[in-house]
Amino acid sequence: AKRAYEKFLQEFDETRQNLENALAQVRGEIEALNARLATQENRLRTNQRELQLSQEGKAQLIQQCDEKRARYQSESAARKSQREVIEKVQNIIASRLGQMQSYIKERVDTD
Repeated sequence: AKRAYEKFLQEFDETRQNLENALAQVRGEIEALNARLATQENRLRTNQRELQLSQEGKAQLIQQCDEKRARYQSESAARKSQREVIEKVQNIIASRLGQMQSYIKERVDTD
């Protein structure tokens, strides 16, 4: 009976030692996982900040493009109006030159 008890104690000590080793290993794995988690959380925060900055930059670019598009359209309309005025002036000048040419030709022919 004493031998059986000693064997039981020995097995109990081995089991306890194995469990303590397993517990230490699991605790080490938990620490490693917590460290990896902290790293990933930092990366996530960094990526979220970068995403926010990128979205803000994109919004600014869109606003600038909208402003430039509006200015271009406004300037295009103004240029079209200016071209129309210039064409009218050219037509008037061409007409006047034609009239002057006819007048000069008549004066030259009559003299």
